[in-house]
Amino acid sequence: MKVLWITNTQVKNDVNDCKKFREGWLTGALEFLLTNQNIQFSNAFPNGRKADMENNSNIHYYSFYYNMMSMKYNKNLYEQIKMIYQDFDPDIIHIWGTEFFHTYAATEAAKSLNLQKRVIINIQGIISKCGQHYMLGIEELKWRRTLIEIIKKRGLKREEESFKRRGEFERKALKNASHVVGRTTWDKACVTQINPLLEYHYGGEIMRSPFYDEMKWDVRKCEKYTIFISQATYPIKGLHFLVDALILIKDCFPHVMLNIAAEKIFEKNSRFPFVNAYMLMGIYERYLYKKICDNNLWDNINFLGGLSAVQMKEQYLKANVVVSTSTIENSSNSITEAMLLGVPVVGSYVGGSPDLIEHKASGFLYPCDEPYMLAYYVMEIFNNPGVAEKLSRNAQRCAKERADIKKNGMLLLELYEQLNN
Repeated sequence: MKVLWITNTQVKNDVNDCKKFREGWLTGALEFLLTNQNIQFSNAFPNGRKADMENNSNIHYYSFYYNMMSMKYNKNLYEQIKMIYQDFDPDIIHIWGTEFFHTYAATEAAKSLNLQKRVIINIQGIISKCGQHYMLGIEELKWRRTLIEIIKKRGLKREEESFKRRGEFERKALKNASHVVGRTTWDKACVTQINPLLEYHYGGEIMRSPFYDEMKWDVRKCEKYTIFISQATYPIKGLHFLVDALILIKDCFPHVMLNIAAEKIFEKNSRFPFVNAYMLMGIYERYLYKKICDNNLWDNINFLGGLSAVQMKEQYLKANVVVSTSTIENSSNSITEAMLLGVPVVGSYVGGSPDLIEHKASGFLYPCDEPYMLAYYVMEIFNNPGVAEKLSRNAQRCAKERADIKKNGMLLLELYEQLNN
C-alpha cells in the first residue's frame, strides 16, 4: 500500500529533533507505520525556498514551494501537489491539518485526478475557530502596533485576519472531504457543522516513544513549586492569562518558578545586538514585558528554548504541575504527554480539553479567562501532595488507554485498508 502524508512540516523519525516539538503526534504515528512492511511511505510538505525530492532510508520526501506566512492562496500549489500525486500514485492520501492553504489545494488536486475517495483529512486544530478566540483577554491591543510591526506589516490584527482568511479555505477543504479523522467532541462538532455529509472517524493520537517508558512522576522527587508550559509563542496559548495567575501564586509562594518551552520572546535580536530589545518587540511581547516588570516576576520565569522529546520529558518530570492555558485547543499534546508520565495537569476548559481531563479526577479544569481559578488549582496541587498523587495515578491510567500505541495504530491501518479496498 502506497501512503502519502501531506503535512505542515517534514516528518522525521527523530525524537531528538528540537524543531519538531510542536507536532510530536506525527512522529509517534510514523514510528508505528514504519514497522509495517506492507506500506510504502512518502511525505510531502511545504518548503519556503524551493520544491524538491529526496529519498531518506525508507521514506520518500517531496517538498512543494509555499510561503506559509502568506495571506493569499497561490494557485500554483494545486499544480505542484497534482504533480506529486502523479509521480507517487498513492493508494492513500492522508492530509494532516487544515490550517494552511495547501490542504485545500491537495483536495482540489485529488478531485482533478478522481482520487478524492482516497483522501483522509486529519484534524489538528480548527483554524477558523482559532481566529474567533485569537484576541481573548487582549482585545485592547487589537488595533495597536509597534514601529517594527508597521515596518514588517505585522501585528495582532493582521494575525487574526490571517487565521480567518485561512479559515475560509479550511471550510472549502472540509466541504471537499469525504473522510475526516478526529478525536474530540469539539472537533467533531466543528467539522460536521461545516460538512454534514463527511464520514467522521475516531483516531486517537500516538505520542513520541520516550513518553511510553516506565518512568513516572514522583511528588517527592519533583522540583517543588515549579510550573511547566510547553508553548507560549502566540496569544492563543494564553501566556497573558498565566502571568496574571503567576502574580497571585507568587503572593503565597514567592519562589514559584514558571518554565516555558519556548525561545525568550524578549531577547535581543542577534542581527541587531546594539538595538534596544524593547524597540524590536511586537505589541503582545511589550504587553507581557510590561506586566512582568510591573509585578517583579523576572526571577520567577525561565524560557528554556526549543526542546526535544527527551528534554521535554525531563521538564515534565521536574515540574510540580503542568498547565495548558490556551484560549482554544483541540487536544493538547502537552496534556497527554504529561498525563502519560503521571504529572498533575491544570488545563483551560476549552475545545477538546474536557475530553482529555476529568475535572478533579485526572486533573483540574478552569474557565480560560479566569486566571484566579488557574492560580487556585495550581496552589491546590502545591499545597496538597495527596491530591497531586491522586491526580497523577488517574491521569496516567486515562492517558495510557487514550494514547495506546497498538490500539490507535491499528485504527489508522484499518482505515487505510478500508479506503484502499
